[in-house]
This record gives sequence, C-alpha cells and structure tokens, in this order.
Amino acid sequence: MADLNDLRMLMERLRGPDGCPWDAKQTWNSLTRHTIEEAYEVAQAAEDGDAEHLKEELGDLLLQVLFYSSIAQQQNLFTLDDVMTGLSEKLIRRHPHVFANAVAKDADSVSVLWDQIKHQEKNQPDQSSLLDDLPINLPGMSLAAKIQKRVSRVGFDWKNTSQVIDKLDEEVSEFKAAYSESDQSAIAEEYGDLLFTMVNLARHLKVDSEQQMRFANKKFVQRFQMLEGMLQQAGIAVENATQQEMDFYWEASKRFEIDNSNSDE
Repeated sequence: MADLNDLRMLMERLRGPDGCPWDAKQTWNSLTRHTIEEAYEVAQAAEDGDAEHLKEELGDLLLQVLFYSSIAQQQNLFTLDDVMTGLSEKLIRRHPHVFANAVAKDADSVSVLWDQIKHQEKNQPDQSSLLDDLPINLPGMSLAAKIQKRVSRVGFDWKNTSQVIDKLDEEVSEFKAAYSESDQSAIAEEYGDLLFTMVNLARHLKVDSEQQMRFANKKFVQRFQMLEGMLQQAGIAVENATQQEMDFYWEASKRFEIDNSNSDE
C-alpha cells in the first residue's frame, strides 16, 4: 500500500532526467487548467454519490498537489512537507474551539469563527482593500458569492431576504427597459446585474448558486436525453421533430421524472 512518501518518490522519478518528458516540462501555469478540471470531476463524483469514481478522482486531485510541490522543490521554493506543515498549522489555528479556549456551539458559530480568523490572517498592512486578495479565477457565481460574503463582514449587505427580492424585482425592471430599447450593451450589463443579484438572493437563502447551476444543468440533460429516447421510440428523429412534438415529450419526461421520484419514496 502506497503512502505519501512513495508518491513523492514516484513524482521525482517521473520528473527526473530519465523520467517522462511530459511530466518534466510541466510548470505551475501549465497545470492550472488540469487542476480546475480535476476539482470539478471530484465535485461531480461527490454529487453523483459514486464512491469508486470519487476515490479515483481524489487521487487525480492529489496528483496535482504532488506536481506543484515537486516543481517548487526543484526551484528551492517549498516542499510537500512544507505544504503539509502549513495545512496542519492552519487547521489548528482556525479551530481554537477544539485546540484552545474559544467557544463554538454549532456549525454556524464555527463558520463565523473561521471567517474571523481568516480575516485576521489576511488583513496585512499592505492590503488597501477588503477585496484585494480575491481569487479572480473562480467561476463567476462562486466569485460573486465570495465578494458579497466578504463585504457583508463590514455591514454592506441587505438586512433580510425580502430586501434582496425587492432588489431582484428592480433589476428585472431595468433589464426589461434595456431590452425594450434594443440596447445590446445595456442588456448585457443589466443581465450581469441580474445574475449578481440572483447570487445574492441564493446566499441569503443559504443556497450555493454554482452547485445549483450544476444540478439544473444535469436535470436538463437528463430530461432532454429522455425526450430523445421517447422521440426515437415514436419513430421521430429529434432533428425532424416539430416544436409541438418536442414540447409534448418534454412535458412527458418531466411527468416521468416526477412519477419515478414519487415511487422511490
């Protein structure tokens, strides 16, 4: 059974003089797209509840940690041991309710405490703005939620969900006005404001916008594939189906989904 040291030596061999040319030529920048892809594949396996696939994808994500650390070690920047030490220290530091005398009675209290400590860690003297260190490469909805959460710490936030819904109504009206004037630039801008407000609403409702978008995508794909199957059974090629036929089988796929869900309860 392999341990971290075995994996570290394996990575050193792959990136060594007699190793793999592809592995040896990788840089931090060249790895980033693979890292993002692997993280999403972990998320998908977890959301699908597929333990075997999740185990495999976690290994692929761990490979990314080994890769970055190996490159850093070759440049005398840091090592895998440094990464693990830093993580251990951070976990202890951010759990004072476990390792010190702080009190956190529930998960919400822990989240507040975690954010307070994280803010203290990142509040460096040379940081001129609360938003200076945002991870700008996050997906848009995730970044919007992080921005909103960050500014809410200083009170820049709606007091309740009803206020966010009122703001959403306002943004819809502004979008409709831009649309009625056929102003493409204004349409795009107002659409962005609408999305930003939707993320804000999700945050107040304790809903993860990015995750729910993935769920909605998955639901649509499943329903459309069911529609294609129904059309095929009816002897109709999807590209030849009329709008009425597609609407009929789309509604049929939704009813099947609901009936199947009820039968599982």
